[in-house]
Amino acid sequence: MTAQNQQSPNGASRPAESRRLARIGSALRHKWWLTLAGLALGGLLAALYLHFAPMVYEATAVLKVGTDELLALDIPEDLRPAAAGTASARQIRETLLSAPFLARVVETNALARDTRFSPQPEDGASGTASLATRLADCLTVTIAEKEALVNVRVSHHDRELTAQLANSLVDELVRQSAWSRDELFKQVTNALVQKISSAQKSLASAREEELRLKTRQDELALELRDLKSGLLDARARRIPLETDERALQQHGTNIEALLELASIAGDAKVKELRAALVQKEQAFDRVKLEYKWKHPTYLAADREVTSGRQSLRDAVRAAADGRRASLATAKAAEADLQQRVEERTAEAAKLTQRLAENSTSIAAKDRELQPLFVRMQKLQDATMNREVFGSPLRVANKAGVPLHPSRPDRFKVLGLGLLGGLLVGLLVSLAVGMVDTSLKSVEETEQLLGLTVLSAVPPVPPKQPKPGPLGPTDQAHFAVAEAFRSLRTSVSVIAKEKELKSFLFTSATPKEGKTLCALGYAVSLAQQGLRTLLIECDLRRPMAAVALAGIKQDSRGVSDYLKAQPTPSTFQPAEPKPRNEGGLSFAELRRKQHAVAEAAAASPAPNRRAERPEISSVTLDDIVQKTEIDGLSFISAGTPVPNPAELLARQGLSKLLGEALRRFDRIVIDAAPLMGISDTLLLVNQVQATCLVVRAHQTQRRAVLRAVEMLRRADAPLLGAILNDFSAAKSERYGDYYQYYGRVTKPGEPKAP
Repeated sequence: MTAQNQQSPNGASRPAESRRLARIGSALRHKWWLTLAGLALGGLLAALYLHFAPMVYEATAVLKVGTDELLALDIPEDLRPAAAGTASARQIRETLLSAPFLARVVETNALARDTRFSPQPEDGASGTASLATRLADCLTVTIAEKEALVNVRVSHHDRELTAQLANSLVDELVRQSAWSRDELFKQVTNALVQKISSAQKSLASAREEELRLKTRQDELALELRDLKSGLLDARARRIPLETDERALQQHGTNIEALLELASIAGDAKVKELRAALVQKEQAFDRVKLEYKWKHPTYLAADREVTSGRQSLRDAVRAAADGRRASLATAKAAEADLQQRVEERTAEAAKLTQRLAENSTSIAAKDRELQPLFVRMQKLQDATMNREVFGSPLRVANKAGVPLHPSRPDRFKVLGLGLLGGLLVGLLVSLAVGMVDTSLKSVEETEQLLGLTVLSAVPPVPPKQPKPGPLGPTDQAHFAVAEAFRSLRTSVSVIAKEKELKSFLFTSATPKEGKTLCALGYAVSLAQQGLRTLLIECDLRRPMAAVALAGIKQDSRGVSDYLKAQPTPSTFQPAEPKPRNEGGLSFAELRRKQHAVAEAAAASPAPNRRAERPEISSVTLDDIVQKTEIDGLSFISAGTPVPNPAELLARQGLSKLLGEALRRFDRIVIDAAPLMGISDTLLLVNQVQATCLVVRAHQTQRRAVLRAVEMLRRADAPLLGAILNDFSAAKSERYGDYYQYYGRVTKPGEPKAP
């Protein structure tokens, strides 16, 4: 099990997150052409929009609202916005957008007969109203309150007409302006009156707050006086109680000593019991004179005295406890009074501070109010001379003929089109890439499966024929051959502690290249000088014979060998299984049966051979074929059979492998895919290593994970995975490696090592 599978739950989120990020990056990288297509489409749509969209021009005229100067009035800066007429600017905007005003502008400029504004002449009141509505659609009025400016903007397809209409609107407004000097004077006066009223209200509120604080201060003084008097009384009650407490602690449980204390002796209960005890003792003295000590009367009187003494002791203790409780109560009352005194003292200090602050605020507000009265007096004096005000409305800037269209903004439209196309392309690339759940890299395969990737086999060049026997001089498929040499090296490094001789190649689904990988690995072993046997155990769709040259494709093979072996019914009945085999797993029992069958095949008993019925035999020599590659032999699938699974389940396959291992150095088995059929699961326990072939960018994750789970449940000796059809162009991390090994040797150059 790899380190990825052994990590703790606390660290499991980081590898999962890194895998998700890597998957997103891989999706964007592999589907880059979709991003480029989205970018190109966005640019094309933006260009088409700019080509067909009408050009709109804008012209702006500016009005300044307010007085040029207030000569005789010393109006401060905070009142100048009111004098400048902020509210008037809003009224100007309403006037500009009103239908009667726009109708007058239409008539002034004869827009009913201007083909630039009205392609079809419209006469009468209804025509003027419709043209006024159309002019309102072209008009935009904005207010800059800080500068008291009104911007009148006209938008139209004719640039000269835009400037004409903007200037006509502001000129007409200036001519028909209803703003008078009396109106401006009234605005300044009202603003000043409001400011004086606000200042007076604030001053009155401050004085009311001062009166409330002084009233509360007087109340606190009276309350503090009462609290301090109560505190002195509480201390006077506490001191004698503390004196008694010290005496009580000194005398402890000495009743006689406690009775000497005035506070204890003066307790009503103690007095009563003490007097009763004296009477009982006197009565007991008289009884002593008349009766002896064993007489019942004597004994009864003695008990009375004893009971009286005990009651007196209890009363003394109760009185002492009462004094202690009184002391605790007195202390608590004194502490409560002390706390209340401190709280009221702190509150009084805060009230004093607030009174000082409020007095300062009243003085400041009074100082602010005096200049306002002076300004009001100046305004009243200025009523006799209205010439002190300037004009409240004037044209600050005339509109000019625009040179360039304002809409559409070519750079903005083009930028938005490219940006939108890029985003759409990225989203489509990401969506397509995330839907594609195939494995695309070595790291991704190892992290998902928890297996070592033994080798990454590049794809066959598209313009080259598919490789047959891959030799060292096959320059067209040199990178493929080198990948199988790397596979051979990886297997030897992993299995360096023990020598592996039999290998099985399988895949999750068909068309993943397991036959190519088995053939390439067998060729690489033969090129190393090992006697290698390639066995085609995919009895349903055999493909290895097609790729090899110099063999007979219709010759006998594995199926013929297995059919010639005796069925289980021809053998002697097996002995009953020992009881201790009941706890073995299915894989352990199967391995044990195969071991017994191999031992029986290696040294068959003569008497059993004589007992078996005669069956036409097919030997290993009958099915083994030589190939054109030195050291490589081949066994084909043989004659097609309707029941491959039942045939492979026979014991004859173990005999075939055992005999082949004695004659060859290495055995490579091309098995069927795992999904949907059980042929390969019958073979995995008869080999020393199993290699799972995964096709990059095609095999789905769920299928590969299911295949690995099936192999592990079958207790297969899973050596690792082979990433087939791995494109170097789709992985920049391995691009330089395959460019180096994929270089074709030119004539006259030395061959690659």
